[in-house]
Amino acid sequence: MPWTVSLLQILWTAGPVTLLGAWGGYLLGYGKAPTAENYIFFISYTVITGAAGIIANLAHNLAGGRKAERTALKIERVISSLPELLLVTRNLIVESLEGDARRREAAAMLLRKQDLSPEGVELAAIELLDDRDSARVIAQIEIYRRVGLQARIRDLMGLYQDTLDPSLPSWPK
Repeated sequence: MPWTVSLLQILWTAGPVTLLGAWGGYLLGYGKAPTAENYIFFISYTVITGAAGIIANLAHNLAGGRKAERTALKIERVISSLPELLLVTRNLIVESLEGDARRREAAAMLLRKQDLSPEGVELAAIELLDDRDSARVIAQIEIYRRVGLQARIRDLMGLYQDTLDPSLPSWPK
């Protein structure tokens, strides 16, 4: 908390809050209003303890507060760089492969994305099947799947079954 806020809290507490509390407590305890000496005591007590609180807060900020701030900044930097590191890691995995293995791994990475568009599904199918026509049918099926049109999916599966069966041995019949 900034020291200005702490100072305002002390002034508020040492001023009206202390005066009301001292007056009410003294009146309840002794049946009469407190004397000027009692008010000075309560206000002085509040100022001294408040000042001790500000000093303790400053000591904390100087000793450990800055370290916590630096740690938070480091954590924020790491979190903000995670997406880029993920992309670099994926690329390194694909880069380490050759030929068909590279294409299959790239397609598998695409298909692992939960928010992959129908065009992404089509691209993955092209990479895996090396057949643009079959990939286009698979993308169409994905579009209909997303909107729950199972009847239209069955139509396409029936219409293109001969084309897709050789490419997809586990194709639903």
